[in-house]
Amino acid sequence: MPNTYPRLVIWLLASTLLVSAVFTSFPQVDIYVSGLFYSGGFWLRDHWLAQAVRHGLIYLMYAFAAGTLAAFLYARIRKKPAKALGYGVAVIVAGPLLLVNSVLKNNWGRARPSDITYFGGEKAFTPAYQFSDQCETNCSFTSGEGAGIATLAILVAFWAWPRLVRHQRVLLSTALGGLVTVGAALRVAVGRHFLSDTLLSILFCALVAVAIYGLFYRLNIKTYAVEYLVARARHKPLGYQIEVAVPVAAKHRPAVQCFLQGRYYEAFSHKSFAAILKHRPGNVVHAGTFFGDMLHTLSQNAETVYAFEPVLDNYILAKQNIARLNLTNVTLINAGLGAEAGSASIQVRSEQGRFRGGTAKILNPERADPLLFEQVPVFALDGLPIENVSLLHLDVEGYERRVLLGAKRLIKRSSPIVLLEDNANNCAAFLEKRGYRFCFFHGSLNYWAMPEDYDFVCSLKPA
Repeated sequence: MPNTYPRLVIWLLASTLLVSAVFTSFPQVDIYVSGLFYSGGFWLRDHWLAQAVRHGLIYLMYAFAAGTLAAFLYARIRKKPAKALGYGVAVIVAGPLLLVNSVLKNNWGRARPSDITYFGGEKAFTPAYQFSDQCETNCSFTSGEGAGIATLAILVAFWAWPRLVRHQRVLLSTALGGLVTVGAALRVAVGRHFLSDTLLSILFCALVAVAIYGLFYRLNIKTYAVEYLVARARHKPLGYQIEVAVPVAAKHRPAVQCFLQGRYYEAFSHKSFAAILKHRPGNVVHAGTFFGDMLHTLSQNAETVYAFEPVLDNYILAKQNIARLNLTNVTLINAGLGAEAGSASIQVRSEQGRFRGGTAKILNPERADPLLFEQVPVFALDGLPIENVSLLHLDVEGYERRVLLGAKRLIKRSSPIVLLEDNANNCAAFLEKRGYRFCFFHGSLNYWAMPEDYDFVCSLKPA
C-alpha cells in the first residue's frame, strides 16, 4: 500500500466529491432509485430472504468487530505484534461507530425513505448533506450497516492482500465487492436508506481507513538518504574518466579514498576485467558491488552484469551511479549470495559504530545488534536465471566458498573465469575438484581458470 497510497487517497477523494456533487445537484436520483423497490410499500421489506440476509450480515459484522478487538487484546497481553490489529480496531471505532453512527446518523435529521410522503409516510424528503428536523435519532444519513460491511471488507482486504497471489486477489476482490454490494443494496431495497446514504457511507469509511493508515504507517516513514560526495576518477590505461557518488560514511575506506584522489581503486582489476571479457564475451556475476566503483568497466565490456550488493547504503549509491553513468546492461540486486536461498545478518558497522562500507560481512551471530547489523536476503546463483557467465567475480569478505557452493550448476554449465578473494583459504579444493587451475594472485584477488583459459589468464599477470 505505501507505493499506491497517494493515488488511493486522490481516487477516494475524487470519488467522494463526484458522488456528493451528483446527489446534491440531482437529489431526485435518490427518489427514483428508491421508487424502483416501491409498489404500495417496499415489497422486499418483510420478505424472509431479505430479513435472513440482513440479520446474517449484522451478525457477521458484530462477530468481526468483536473478533478483531479480542485478537488485538490477546496480542497485547501476550506481547506479540499487534500493529495491524490495532489499525483494525481504530478503523472500526473511528468509521462505523463514531463518524457514521454517532455523528452523522444522530445529527443530520434526514428521514428514511419509508417515512417520507413520496412513499406513504408523513416526513419531508431532504437531499443528502442537508440538515433537517424530520428525524431525531438513528436517521437515514448515512447507512450504519453499509459502513459496517464496507469496513469489514476493507480490513479483510488489508490483512489478506499481501499474502495472496494474483488470481486469489481477483477472487477476494470479487467476493468482498459482492458482499458490500448486497449489504448496501438491501438497505435501499427495503426502504431504510437512500442510495446516497449507502454510497457515501462506503466512501466515508474508506477515507477513514486510509487516513488512519497514514497515522499508523506512513507518518512513521522517514526519508532514507545516504550522504555522499561526487568524485571524478580517470583510468589512464583504459582511456576513460567517470564521475560517481561515493559514501561519506566510508571515506576511510581505500576505494573511496582513491576516487576522492581522482584514481581508480585496484586499477589492475579493471584492466583484467576488460581483457577477460574481450577474450571471452558473455555475462558477468559481480558480488560485493559496494558503491559501484567497478560497474562502469564491467558494463563497457560485458553483455549483462548481474551485480549483488546486500548493504542498503551501498546499494542506494550503486543504484544512483548506474543511473548517473547510464549503465543500461547492469542488473543490480539488493541481496547477498550464498549456498542456498534465505536470509542472513550482515555486519555493516564495527563495534565502535564505524561504517564498514565494502568490508561488511555476513556473520549470523545468535543475537544481532540492530545498530551494527542488517538482515538481508540471500540467493544461491543456481536458483537464478543466469546463463553464459564468462566472469565470476567474488569479493564477499570470507563468504566466497558459500557462494561457490550455491553456484555448482552455473560453474558446470559456463566454466567462467573466477576472480575471488580467499582470505579464509578455503576455496582452492572446491575449484580444483571441478578442473580449475590457479593462475596467480594480485592485489586482493586470486585468478582461477579452466585449462582452456589458463594460458590466457596467466598472461595477464604483471611482470
